[in-house]
Amino acid sequence: MFIARLLFAVAVGFYLTATSKATIMAQEQTTKSQPKAAGVELKSVTYDEYAKEITSAKGKLVVVFFWANYSPPDKKMFAEVVKLHDTFARQAVVFISVSLDEDDKENRESILKFLTDRKATFKNLILNEEPRVWQEKIKIEVLPAFLLFGRDGKQVRRFDFGEHGYSIGDVQKVVEELVKKQ
Repeated sequence: MFIARLLFAVAVGFYLTATSKATIMAQEQTTKSQPKAAGVELKSVTYDEYAKEITSAKGKLVVVFFWANYSPPDKKMFAEVVKLHDTFARQAVVFISVSLDEDDKENRESILKFLTDRKATFKNLILNEEPRVWQEKIKIEVLPAFLLFGRDGKQVRRFDFGEHGYSIGDVQKVVEELVKKQ
């Protein structure tokens, strides 16, 4: 009886080992076949460094999306921002996302994972100054918000919920109009 139990235990062990290896190999294949978001980065910046990003894109339209990782509406709209980027990236339109979350290790890791999962391959920034510095200079009252800059580097439009609501469709219409003026 002891030998029969031992053989049974060995057989179960081999079965579980083989099944586990097959499962792991299948998971590795699935992971390998999933497209990865190459080039997703998150850069910590001051307001002045953010402003340089805008001026360095002179000659192109610039769409800046201000958001926070802690806000479900912002995260929901982010998917639409990625779609806008995919639509206009080949038309000399630069997209920049600016996270207004606190710049600490935990937030950076969470934000980078979010950006990678969304394949946000455009420029992604996170402020490393007190939020009041940005609020005083940009005057964003409520997130999410967009600032649109013309080819001359000057702001041509702003969308935020401070004065009135807007939809991603409103932003897209203005970007389309600006692209047509090329």
